[in-house]
Amino acid sequence: MEATFTVTSPVPLIILGIPAGIAVFGVGIARLSRLQETFKQIEKPSLLLGTGLTLLLLIYHAPILFTGAVYEFSLLSMRLESTNIAPSIATALIFFLTSIYNIKAEKGGRLKPEVYNFFVLMFLICMLGLMLVYDIFAVALFIELVIAVSVVMVLHAKGKEAVEASFKYLIITAISALFVILGTMLIYITTQASNIDEILANPGPLADSPTVVVIVAICFIAGLGADIGIAPFHGWLPDAFPASKPAVNCFFAAEPIALFIALHRLIQTLYTVSPSVVLPILVTSVGAFSLIFGASMAYAQKNFMRMVAYATIEEFGYIMIIFGVLTPFSYAVGQLYLMNVSIMKLGILLTLGSVLISTGTMDMPSLGGLGKRMKLTSAAYLISILSLAGIAPLSGFFTKWFLFEAIYQHLLTNVGIMLAASVVLVLMITSLFAFVFLIRSFHTIFTGTLKDALKDVRETPKEMWIPAIITACIIIVFGLIPHLFLAFII
Repeated sequence: MEATFTVTSPVPLIILGIPAGIAVFGVGIARLSRLQETFKQIEKPSLLLGTGLTLLLLIYHAPILFTGAVYEFSLLSMRLESTNIAPSIATALIFFLTSIYNIKAEKGGRLKPEVYNFFVLMFLICMLGLMLVYDIFAVALFIELVIAVSVVMVLHAKGKEAVEASFKYLIITAISALFVILGTMLIYITTQASNIDEILANPGPLADSPTVVVIVAICFIAGLGADIGIAPFHGWLPDAFPASKPAVNCFFAAEPIALFIALHRLIQTLYTVSPSVVLPILVTSVGAFSLIFGASMAYAQKNFMRMVAYATIEEFGYIMIIFGVLTPFSYAVGQLYLMNVSIMKLGILLTLGSVLISTGTMDMPSLGGLGKRMKLTSAAYLISILSLAGIAPLSGFFTKWFLFEAIYQHLLTNVGIMLAASVVLVLMITSLFAFVFLIRSFHTIFTGTLKDALKDVRETPKEMWIPAIITACIIIVFGLIPHLFLAFII
């Protein structure tokens, strides 16, 4: 990549302004009695328009950013550059594909349509804003907004389960927010600065206070770890997936991208200011626990949404481990793995959401033989789970191999071949464990004899299977031509 050059530009603000403008416009139209019928016609297309325009704008500016340009809006400490453009595109892509799915999948809930659209677009704004801001107070603010919007979106589903899940989510993330605020205040009190660039340039007493650095790191890991759903801070996640509506779960597939990028940015800042072996050990240890815990819990689940929740916790473990290496190369690999996992998880949630809408159940033993009725959905699900399990020649194999190689080379250089080989062996075994429960879920849901209660099940409308097929195609293309994926990161 060429040397960076900074351009003062309103582009970062415009990227947030597009979905914000459409969200406010939709609410305004819906509130005018004379235009309520008009809003009913544009209700779901407007969501597609907001996410699609945001995606197009990010893609349009990507080529110049990859040459080294940096779009900076210093008034709000916002920056769009090569290190955050790829995850921003991945986030917008997930929202765009889910907006297509939403056309038929979303059939109403607690929120009025205009309010639902508003919160979906606000969710996109929060995700992108979290990746674009370089001020610790702004990061904390966007995290608070993410929590608020997420709780409302979970609560959109009708039923007692959604109320209980959203309340549990609110309690856990409210406590986690206190940790983020505490960490933020400790940095500001110590450095008298909130802009990350200023903190790196002049850390003041923070550079000579390793204990404070570790305390702040623990606050951020616990705070953001709970928001993401990393074990042992994961309490809300296995309840939220089954309780939320299928389309909402698909929008949630993008959430970890922004939160992980923010967590890495904060921890990397602390590590740069005060290098210590404690920080990598802290991050990777949490990752290892999440990895093993998630895989073991996913294996025992009969509810497919709870299985996906625990499989997600497992994948978060891999991401924490590679981000915990805290080198520029490990960040590139982690970013690559994070985006790929989010796309694969989207494919799984799109297809399982279709199964839930078609059958009315998440109980895997109650299903079977659906592959005969939902051929496109079953094919997309199979491709997504095989990729998540790391099977060649899909993108999951390529990114997982790259992750294993990066971890092995780092450990080989710093601690020796025995520990390096042992760690990678454990990671591979865990990956095989995931392969077992994911393949078992496919067998239980889509193969075997079609049960009498499912005789009337048919393939979902094209608006629901097309996004799943597109996701499967992305997985295949980037698996067969991996250098296309690498071009976005390195």
